[in-house]
Amino acid sequence: MTRTGKIIALVVLLISFGTYYGSRQRVLDIHESSMESREVLFLPALDLVKVMSLGYEVFLSELFMVHSQYYMFDKVGKYDEITRENLTQLLWIAATLDPKQINVYQFAAFALPAAFGTWGISNAVELLEYGTRENPDNSRIPELLGFVYLLNGGAPEYVAKWFREALARPDPNPSIIWLLERTIKPSPCDAEMQYRTFERSYQLSTDGENKNELKKKADQYAKIAMLQKTWTNFKQHKGPEADFKVLLNLLRQKGNLPKDPYGGEYLLSKEGCVTSSSVIEFQSGPSLLEHVQKDWRKYEPGREEDVNFSEEP
Repeated sequence: MTRTGKIIALVVLLISFGTYYGSRQRVLDIHESSMESREVLFLPALDLVKVMSLGYEVFLSELFMVHSQYYMFDKVGKYDEITRENLTQLLWIAATLDPKQINVYQFAAFALPAAFGTWGISNAVELLEYGTRENPDNSRIPELLGFVYLLNGGAPEYVAKWFREALARPDPNPSIIWLLERTIKPSPCDAEMQYRTFERSYQLSTDGENKNELKKKADQYAKIAMLQKTWTNFKQHKGPEADFKVLLNLLRQKGNLPKDPYGGEYLLSKEGCVTSSSVIEFQSGPSLLEHVQKDWRKYEPGREEDVNFSEEP
């Protein structure tokens, strides 16, 4: 498109939106003057928004994002089903126009669950899942999705699923591995998965102190996973008479018992899987959830001193 063509398209776009807002205000004035006024918000269909954008998708996405925020703030204390549907549609329009706009997903992850409860959580999850599909190299969106489940009482397996998805993507936040370990408390039977998760976080980390600790934790789970395989083979050979303490003694006598990097003792969990007393001790500490809830506030895309998103609909 030539420069002149772009200018003409932009003028047409501005005139179109001026007409849109003028018509919208006229309809609102008519409804306000009626005995039973009801909010009317004209929103284009998702399959038409890109056509209407005339090539200015990113610009319009920002406009709809700002509109979403102002709409939310304007409705504080008056959250209802119509507000939820309209806000969700505004966010979907913004995400459809520019699927890479991270602000849309951050706002949805924070505002929808806090303001609208269960239905808001469902809307946020659906939008963030769209974001993860549209942005396969973005680690922040699945991390947000994990936080939505974590901070709203979601099933631990879903929290773990999305945190691990974030850690498997380029440039993840390595610190969430500790949240995964302390808060979700993975099953001892997942030692092999925990090893791979910590090993990848170690490789990606650029923080010297944290990197050393990640490597130490990866080594611990590697040894637990190796001992689990030895225990499985030992049970197959000995049958019902297999005794874990006997196996530990045999390995110790031969000098083949791996040493826990944290000095813990190997034992069997209630699930019958190999773990370490140091793992149990670490996981029994504070859940870190309170810390995360405070940290989560920094992602609020508004002014928390002016807006109370926790107010009931």
